[in-house]
Amino acid sequence: MSKRNIDRTLSEGHGKQLIWLVLLIAVVIVALLIYNWLFVGLKCLDILPSFFGIGASGEHRLFKLIAGLIGRVLFSAVLISIFVKIFDNMSNSYRNGESVYPYKDHILIIGAGRPLKNMLLAIKDNKDFEGKDILVMTAIDVITLRRQMKIELADSSFCKRLNYFHRERHTLSYLADACADKASAIYIIGEDNEIGHDSLNMRCLNHLKEVCKGDGPTIPCYIIMQMHTTLSVFNYIKTSKLSRLNVEVINELDYSAERLMTGTNFLPAFTVNDTNRRLHLAIVGNTDVSRSFAMVAAQLCHFPNYNKEKTTRTKISLIGYGVKEMNSFTACYRNMFDLCHYRYLSSEKTEEFIPKNEYGDFMDIEWEFIDSQLMSPYTTKLIESWVDNPSETLAMAMCFGDDETNAYMALHLPHIIYNNDVNVAVSQNGYTEVMKAAISTGMYGNIFLFGNSVGGGDPLFLQRSAMGKRVNRVYDLEYGNPPANDESEAWEKLPYAHKYSSIASANSIVLKLRSLQIDVNNEKELHLSDADLYRLSELEHRRWMTTMLFMGYRAATISERKDRSRFNELKNEQFIHLDIAPYEELPGELQKDMLIINNIPYIITGKKN
Repeated sequence: MSKRNIDRTLSEGHGKQLIWLVLLIAVVIVALLIYNWLFVGLKCLDILPSFFGIGASGEHRLFKLIAGLIGRVLFSAVLISIFVKIFDNMSNSYRNGESVYPYKDHILIIGAGRPLKNMLLAIKDNKDFEGKDILVMTAIDVITLRRQMKIELADSSFCKRLNYFHRERHTLSYLADACADKASAIYIIGEDNEIGHDSLNMRCLNHLKEVCKGDGPTIPCYIIMQMHTTLSVFNYIKTSKLSRLNVEVINELDYSAERLMTGTNFLPAFTVNDTNRRLHLAIVGNTDVSRSFAMVAAQLCHFPNYNKEKTTRTKISLIGYGVKEMNSFTACYRNMFDLCHYRYLSSEKTEEFIPKNEYGDFMDIEWEFIDSQLMSPYTTKLIESWVDNPSETLAMAMCFGDDETNAYMALHLPHIIYNNDVNVAVSQNGYTEVMKAAISTGMYGNIFLFGNSVGGGDPLFLQRSAMGKRVNRVYDLEYGNPPANDESEAWEKLPYAHKYSSIASANSIVLKLRSLQIDVNNEKELHLSDADLYRLSELEHRRWMTTMLFMGYRAATISERKDRSRFNELKNEQFIHLDIAPYEELPGELQKDMLIINNIPYIITGKKN
């Protein structure tokens, strides 16, 4: 039995410690008996009385005396108390997560933030992780965390696979003690409500790269970040050839929004025949959640009914954004807003902004910043007009900073929202019982929950990565020089930015197919007509442009786009992409978009034709 199992057993109470003490004494007695039988010549019945201190006469008196003394000491209160103290120290060290053990082929989770519970539940149900040890390295109180997880997971057998290591994640030696270089997978999630979350995770990643140098198998490493600024930085970082880590970066707020929009019917899809209708997404709250929601929607909401008259652009309204907040948001994504229509609205004035002339007007997304509170008369009238507008289909999202405010606002919207079954998404990161009860009443229209407290989905990012890998593999087989041997090898050599782009492409497939009324779960329907292939190719191009702009690329001006001889120079050195342009300008690039669309069956199912 390993030292870790012994420590775990000792930590289960004094009853287990007493059993171990009795076993230890029994082992000593048996050892003495074997020794005396082999080397001294005494019979077992001769030595036992002496061992317990009942006389030392006759032959071999010296040995009997020694045995008697040992017996008295072993059974004295002093010795027993010493062993109990030793056992207590061992069990306390285990319970507090202070002990260091050798691990191999384990799952290392660094941090105990909000995603931890859903990750553990997913590991529990994943057959590929069956029997693997799980090590949670955290800076918070381990005893409290251990008790919480035992209650939340409600599986004593699984909890025996769960181990804790109470250490800070930004120290290299501690990561080495956690045997990071021998892990089968690493998740860097960090702690809740900590200062410098992304910087600490970044430092942890840099130390892990050092720990995981050298030869050996590649280790998948998923790192969760909170700020979009951090993602922008990663877009410029090159992959390390020295480390065995295969790193993927996830923004946890973006991921919650992705799961809602790709895994449910929250977003209405528009077909090519919906020539006079468009999606209007109203996002309430001036928070990181609202910004993430808007950015994810802008990358996903591209539909085949977009027309050259620009009357069916998807509209995203951000409610609660004043001039200052609007300027901050547009300044962060200047390259996007230089190409977009957007406007500022308040009860006093309206201010319009149009795309810069030097680029042209070809984006299918427009923006609106509304300087007003949700429950103000001004906003109420706006919402009523949106619902009544025959050319728009409204959906809303409550993205305030706390669960209580989101629930309160979602349940006190104008009744026209509930009466017309407008889809309303509500961010929830704690317990969801109140909102689930509200949904069950049927009085609040169509409510969708999203956030860390909402189960299901893909908390280990395995499905998300799998589809992204296949998107990249399609490109690699066509343009790799030479192509990699398999999906994993092709994925490992990708820069972070290209991984993000491939995953964004995969995420958009479900909504694209819904816009063509194709069932993603029906493999027969995935073999598309030429007309559908062309439409989806154009949608993919518009999705790709939006993703590139959010990643920091700038569109080329109309004059710059006329000279493609500088393509690589502008792209690689100045982050200017000549393909951020109207679809009809890029006949030669059509094959790249068609490459993805033609391989949709493989990307979704993993099955090759």
